[in-house]
Amino acid sequence: MKIKLIYLLLVLILQLNINAQKTQRNEIASIGLGIGLDHGGLGVNFTTYLTKNIGLFGGFGYVVVNIGFNAGVKLRHIVYEKPGNISPYAIVMYGTNSVVQITNAPEYNKTFSGLTFGGGIDFSFNRRKIGYWSFGLLFPQKSQKFDQYVSLLKTRHNVRFTSSAPPVGISIGYKIILK
Repeated sequence: MKIKLIYLLLVLILQLNINAQKTQRNEIASIGLGIGLDHGGLGVNFTTYLTKNIGLFGGFGYVVVNIGFNAGVKLRHIVYEKPGNISPYAIVMYGTNSVVQITNAPEYNKTFSGLTFGGGIDFSFNRRKIGYWSFGLLFPQKSQKFDQYVSLLKTRHNVRFTSSAPPVGISIGYKIILK
């Protein structure tokens, strides 16, 4: 699965570099509010674009038990031949990607960091956009420390988990273009 995702990202990068010569993009950066790992949980995301299709981003927000953060690379495909308002993207990031929350025992609450891969679309309702919606699916790679901590809580502290960490997360946000 990881090898296929890396292969897909490499193909996307090559395609983006080929298309980068066709048009210019006015968007230099964006800032937005949303929910998802790329927003640090419920929080803000700032993205700056090195080229039309390649950007660096950081997210800072609140996850259920603590402050969350993430930083990564966003690769997007912008089509100008048709002035459509949908741009697919792929991201890879590092930062907060899993949380342990124990009801009635907050001393055991903890956040963990690791790699997360994902993809989605940026969508605008009009051509003269000042902002756009971003929707994505995120695939966090749980760290070994996370698994060890869950095991420790089960064996030494008799914690019973009623749910497990989801393998897929969502990202929804609105971003304002900074020119």
